[in-house]
Amino acid sequence: MPFIRPSLTPRFISLTVASLMLASCSTVSVDADPTQSTIERQRDNIVTSSELSITTTSTLLSSGIDETACLAQFEVCIEQLNEGVIDDNDRNSLALVAELYLAKAKALQARDVNEGGCREVMTRPPIDPYYANAPLDDTEAKALAKHLNECRNDYRNYLLNAIKTSYAYLFFEQLQDNSNPKASRSPMTPSFLTTDRDVQTQDVYTDATDLMVKLLFSEQVYGSSRRVPVSAIDSTLHPTIDPSTELDVLSVPAGTFTKTSEPKPQVVNVLEYRFSPLTNNSKEKAQTASPIDLTNDKTDDHETIIHTYLPNEPEYHDLLHEEIETEAVSTPIGDGQRVDNTAVDAFYASHDLNFSGLNSISKREGIGVSYVTLLSNRQTASVQALLGSGGKRLNNPDPTARIHRTGNLLLTGVMIPHGDSLSELLLSDEYDLKFYNPHETRAITILDKPYYLSANFSASYGMWLAENQLNNVGYFSLLARQQSLTLPQLFMLEPYDPNKRIIIMLHGLASSPATWVGVTNDIFNDETLRDNYQVWQLFYPTNVPILENRYQIQQLIDNAYQQNDANGNDPASKHGVLIGHSMGAVLGRLMLSNDNLETKLQTQLDTLPANDKNRQLSDLILKVTSADTIQSRLQLSPLKGIDDAVFISAPFRGTDFADRWFTKALRRIIQLPAGFAQTIQGNLKSIATEGELAQNPLGALYLENGASQLSDKSSFIQLTKDVSIADGIEYHSIIANDDPDIAQGIANLQDDSPLLDLSQPVTDSDSTQSITQSSRNTASRSDNNTSTIGSNVIDNSNKAGQEGENKTKEGPAKIASINVDGQLSDELTKDLSDGIVPYASAHLEGAKSETIITGGHSIQETPQAVLTLRKILRQHLRDYPIENK
Repeated sequence: MPFIRPSLTPRFISLTVASLMLASCSTVSVDADPTQSTIERQRDNIVTSSELSITTTSTLLSSGIDETACLAQFEVCIEQLNEGVIDDNDRNSLALVAELYLAKAKALQARDVNEGGCREVMTRPPIDPYYANAPLDDTEAKALAKHLNECRNDYRNYLLNAIKTSYAYLFFEQLQDNSNPKASRSPMTPSFLTTDRDVQTQDVYTDATDLMVKLLFSEQVYGSSRRVPVSAIDSTLHPTIDPSTELDVLSVPAGTFTKTSEPKPQVVNVLEYRFSPLTNNSKEKAQTASPIDLTNDKTDDHETIIHTYLPNEPEYHDLLHEEIETEAVSTPIGDGQRVDNTAVDAFYASHDLNFSGLNSISKREGIGVSYVTLLSNRQTASVQALLGSGGKRLNNPDPTARIHRTGNLLLTGVMIPHGDSLSELLLSDEYDLKFYNPHETRAITILDKPYYLSANFSASYGMWLAENQLNNVGYFSLLARQQSLTLPQLFMLEPYDPNKRIIIMLHGLASSPATWVGVTNDIFNDETLRDNYQVWQLFYPTNVPILENRYQIQQLIDNAYQQNDANGNDPASKHGVLIGHSMGAVLGRLMLSNDNLETKLQTQLDTLPANDKNRQLSDLILKVTSADTIQSRLQLSPLKGIDDAVFISAPFRGTDFADRWFTKALRRIIQLPAGFAQTIQGNLKSIATEGELAQNPLGALYLENGASQLSDKSSFIQLTKDVSIADGIEYHSIIANDDPDIAQGIANLQDDSPLLDLSQPVTDSDSTQSITQSSRNTASRSDNNTSTIGSNVIDNSNKAGQEGENKTKEGPAKIASINVDGQLSDELTKDLSDGIVPYASAHLEGAKSETIITGGHSIQETPQAVLTLRKILRQHLRDYPIENK
């Protein structure tokens, strides 16, 4: 059909122009964005991006309101939204105003005072008073102070309103059915999964709570100010405080805590904040306003009250005690126990912290804000602390002074407005700020429904590691000429929990608790282990003779048990686990034995010739040393409360590594701690050299440093190599092997399949080879005599006649660990070593399990060792379940 050109009449032209104009007004373009960008844009809000969410912005635009104009004329904006957009009892309306209130609070926080905000620009007077920022005169200073006070009051109220509305959105279930909020939901009523708006509003609730907590606890919300902006404190709690005073340090009165088996409140009220009203508007207006109308209009008798609660435990209650500068003052806590007053140096939200040295972060998702504190009287073991202490505090002869409770307490804060209905809640000016111990409290009840409590369990441990920098401390304590550490220290990584088993960790030579970073963090990351175990870590000077260290460490641990549970009735005092690496494993075995080394030593001394100089030295040592001292070091006794142990890379029978030329050179610069055995050395100096003393069986036990005693030729090893572990104590061995071929040979002889090493990246060629090899071996998997492990096929048939023969086909995967289920031949193990400790030295008969892991001496740091430890700890819980868990 031919094209017919229309006539260009004026009417046609007019219609065409009008159509084009209308089209230009409604033109919509479509762009294809990546899914990631779309999701980010949809889910971002004022908390995550410092901009309002798309939902809130769209609602404002549809109401003819610009977001910047809304924040600039905030009360007017809220009033207009109340008139035309906000619907009472509507969840979306609550989410809208919650985000707007938080945005307004953040705007005040970010702006300088000269821009109408709350942030002070100057923190000190200028050097030259003629500059533009010269000090204000009295009139201007008073005006500024008034502005700051009003601004901070506004800031506080905006935060509280954000908390109210977001809380109502999250927890008032009757608001879910917008058409009939009072109607019960039918089982067939459709429900949403978690929506973007749910996540955004929880972000608002969490962030507003965090900002409010920081405001109350004098964090640096406003420039350099550290004063607590409260106008009054409950006079019943603080009768001596002027209600108009702003406090630099929060303090609370001593409380009474009773230790009983009866259920106790999770938190106790310790402090109240009272804020005066801002304006003098009529009471009728406040009561007749729309329930969603949350302007700052208050009446004379409507003061804001925030009740502050702390966990019902002494460690947490003492958080806010005023620190006493002189000697520590103790406060009674019920049944005669006493704890030291303490105070908070710093208070951090865990989401503000980034721990780069931890392989994973252990969290529990839930409501509330996770915090970690730094207590002012915490003990640190950093090199700086060792140098600065002069040994006075760290080397206190009283063991109880060397038991360090955690200085990094975890808290989870939840802000709960008062009110059982939406109207009551939005009109209420009363709040509960509750802090919980997340180790003790897993969930809380809000409006008759339980909710999990958020927590970051790595925060306190990460803070402790970051502050102590333990990687360098072990070498410092070993090599420093002026020894600052001569006695062991015990660190409790969380407040003592009577219902958790105790794990005691002992590091090795020239090391520190940094040895256990991977293991400890993995325990925190495993909910079952975290809920049932608490960790105590020892830090001790590894240059001290091993028997002396054994005695001092055991005294320290015994005192820690006594201090926390004098009667030994708590589950924590039973079925504990000891984990030791290298020298720590040697010490651990000594602490689990009841052998009498004095008898063995006497046998060695009796074999010395009567006129031998060694005999003379021994007699003199015995003469200048008390019998009790000798006996307490040589008569072993098992630790109470420990019935399971794990020994890792343990040189029980010594190592020739200690006698190699470079190790001998190192041993020469290792000094015994200043003052150690000083009396003995002083008496013997005239008749023997230090070298001669070290060769004497008795002198070597007292005067030879710990590194030298690990030699397989040392008197210490000859005396202790056959020490037995007491009856009733189970033990496990984890032994390292640095030869993959030996690991493969051992794997061929075991019934259990070995664990393959998947910790390294695999190349494309390896992947192809693995897939091809796996396809070829599919038919073999049904054969009961063949175990297929990845691409390695291990033929288990006719084991007895082919022991030691390698039947494994080549493949990319290497053996990571093997569970040894029987006696290994001497031929197979003669070359098995971790490069420092041979298998023959680390192997113990009677072990409940023995695991060989491919790697070097520091095998405890590997994922395979951590996995093995987790299996052992989980099995221990199954063998000895905690009754009240």
